Amino acid sequence: MRFFDNTLRAVDDDVFKLDNDFDFLIHDTFVEILHPAGFVYITDLEEQVFRSIVETTRQIGIALPFVDLVTINDYVVTKKSKRAAKLLVSINSRDDLSATNRDKLFNKCQSLGLVVVTDGNNKLAADERHIIDFLEVLDRRYYDYDLTDTNPEIYIASSRKIKTR
Repeated sequence: MRFFDNTLRAVDDDVFKLDNDFDFLIHDTFVEILHPAGFVYITDLEEQVFRSIVETTRQIGIALPFVDLVTINDYVVTKKSKRAAKLLVSINSRDDLSATNRDKLFNKCQSLGLVVVTDGNNKLAADERHIIDFLEVLDRRYYDYDLTDTNPEIYIASSRKIKTR
């Protein structure tokens, strides 16, 4: 039925009805995700991320030759860590990744209390207990404030919006 000129009329043609059951809409070149969990399930997105993890870590390794990604890749594969896999994909999508400074990365990890060592090839290697934290630092999600006489406050950002001055 259609409301038209203060009257109701039957609709003779096909009608597309949008209701609460839709997880996403595809139109033109856009995908609008209404329910992320449903979208992830239908598209098998997590499995796609795991299948591409070797290529993802290879690409990150090109931008960050001073980071031991073999250990991280092994961690993702053996632990089936969805969080680590998603972080690697996010890190790989950064356009400023190659500008990462090795010493600043190491110092940031040290200031946050993350165990990061230098391996035999002078690459930074995160201890397995801190791989997720290390990836969050690489993805610019970890930050800290040290404005008090007590321990610094450490935060994990849900988004990485840069404040410009």
